[in-house]
Amino acid sequence: MPKGVYPHTHIKPRVYPPEIVAEVRRLYIDEGMTVAEVNSAIGPGYKAQLIIERHVPEPIRSSRRKKRDQSGAANSTWRGDDVSYQGVHVRVVAARGKARAHSCADCGGPALDWSYEGGSPTERIDPESGCPFTTNLNYYTPRCRKCHRGHDRRGVTPNVR
Repeated sequence: MPKGVYPHTHIKPRVYPPEIVAEVRRLYIDEGMTVAEVNSAIGPGYKAQLIIERHVPEPIRSSRRKKRDQSGAANSTWRGDDVSYQGVHVRVVAARGKARAHSCADCGGPALDWSYEGGSPTERIDPESGCPFTTNLNYYTPRCRKCHRGHDRRGVTPNVR
């Protein structure tokens, strides 16, 4: 027989103290912690993943858990003001939606891009493209492609593709 297929009658699953099981359930379900956070909270000697698999029913594991706020500074990959040109555009879409949902600020047609207006006191230049940008999302306006290129040719962003 292949390894692991036959019943292991000589191996008994570990029995965890009820207070540890209750603490893991509270931290995982009520507090919304990840398995790694629960593991560090309960300390050495216990594996939170095994306790959750054995003592927390599947529907509770998947459906009743609270969604965690992973936006902005709550995200472990948040870079603050040390964000790139592309990162700022991702933030604009996350904060204000896709530009396609708006009208062009210049001609009133359907917008396609978020365009930097210029004039921000925190303006920076992207080292790769030479385009200016800012982390202040209020300086971005929805524009159609034609108006966006015309706006950039007037000197706001020199090297737009």
